[in-house]
Amino acid sequence: MQQTLWSSLPEHETRAPLADRMRPRTLDEFLGQKHLLGQGRLLRRAIQADKLQSSIFWGPPGCGKTYIIEAFIHELMKQGYCFMKLAGADIHASLVGEAEKRVERAFAEARRHAPCILFIDEIDSVCRNRSTPNLPNHALNTTNSFLNAYNEMVSDDKPVIFIGATNYPHMVDVAMADRAEMIRVPLPDLPAKANKFRMLFEKKVKNEDGTTTTETKIALEPGLTYMDMAEEIDNYSYRDFDRLQKCLVDALLTELRAEFGQSAEAGDEMYRAVSTGAHPLTRELFMKVLDSFQPSKKDEIIRSLDSWDADIQKKMSD
Repeated sequence: MQQTLWSSLPEHETRAPLADRMRPRTLDEFLGQKHLLGQGRLLRRAIQADKLQSSIFWGPPGCGKTYIIEAFIHELMKQGYCFMKLAGADIHASLVGEAEKRVERAFAEARRHAPCILFIDEIDSVCRNRSTPNLPNHALNTTNSFLNAYNEMVSDDKPVIFIGATNYPHMVDVAMADRAEMIRVPLPDLPAKANKFRMLFEKKVKNEDGTTTTETKIALEPGLTYMDMAEEIDNYSYRDFDRLQKCLVDALLTELRAEFGQSAEAGDEMYRAVSTGAHPLTRELFMKVLDSFQPSKKDEIIRSLDSWDADIQKKMSD
């Protein structure tokens, strides 16, 4: 696998947050969203055949855009691609004209290191819709620089794939939206939700011989499955799952402290009790925590995305 440029995927960083290190690293590891990455689907076929076109993935916050993007980036890196990742915050600067230079440099570096994948998160902040009322001059200049650099990349005919991600597709300039494949990513479906619980409650340990072993962090009581838990929740983002896990762990620790006490030795005993199933997560405790848990509010942004999508589909059919 080639050296990445400017940034590395979270799984390559041993100091990265646990949630990042446990992200799917291949298409086969990514469960759910079969309409995008299932066997035989257009996106998966394009990735495997090295025919992926520039694309912008859009959807509500925490829907898994970055999960999906990083999964197929791993696949492309196996084919010899380099990888560059930037966010809008990496490009914008306080100095006038600096953002334009950074955009131009990003595309130039991608072309110089072709074959290369250039991934810009929060593309809506870098390639702002020029029809936006009262758009500041610096944002207009950055958008123009972005489009010019993108056009030069395309005309250069080098194997560079541009990937963008945004929560706000209506804020991306129409010219760029027309040039890229716009791919909607919904909130996690049932298989993806069950898999997220598995990722949170289990961990993979790499052995000395290179093999991996799955270890349980939080055992479930007999009869309770990850799919059972997934079926109880709706409209959850991946960020909601991370918060829910913390609430479940807190609830378990509250029960365990009453039994084991507060000493350091008790901490080890509590971990063994939870991981071995001596004190598993019960359906009753899961439902109790779930009843009091408040997922992030997302109805408004989903309605906005639905409306934008409907408008785009109508224009395409006219």
